[in-house]
Amino acid sequence: MRINDAYVAGFFDGEGCIYFRKQRPNQITVTITQKDKYALERIQHYLGYGAIYTHHSKRNKTTVYTLRINRRALIEDFLTRMKPYLWVKRKKTTQALEVIWRRASV
Repeated sequence: MRINDAYVAGFFDGEGCIYFRKQRPNQITVTITQKDKYALERIQHYLGYGAIYTHHSKRNKTTVYTLRINRRALIEDFLTRMKPYLWVKRKKTTQALEVIWRRASV
């Protein structure tokens, strides 16, 4: 299967999250969490950025993986590319991009 922006956007729409920190509302983190590490590795390779973290749940005895994007310029690139294909996260993506652009103009 070929990965493209539409595929990544669908993955992000279902399994992703945009975090705004309460203490620092201008600080944004984008994540995609999944049990299948290979899927995240393919997305990371396609994008050319992001870091994959491993989380082990002692309670459920499961392992999940998170692709995390922290740098503002990379978040802007990611959200700008994904926005045309998003349904669920379109509004939050617009809000995040507004925060990034407002911060850049200050």
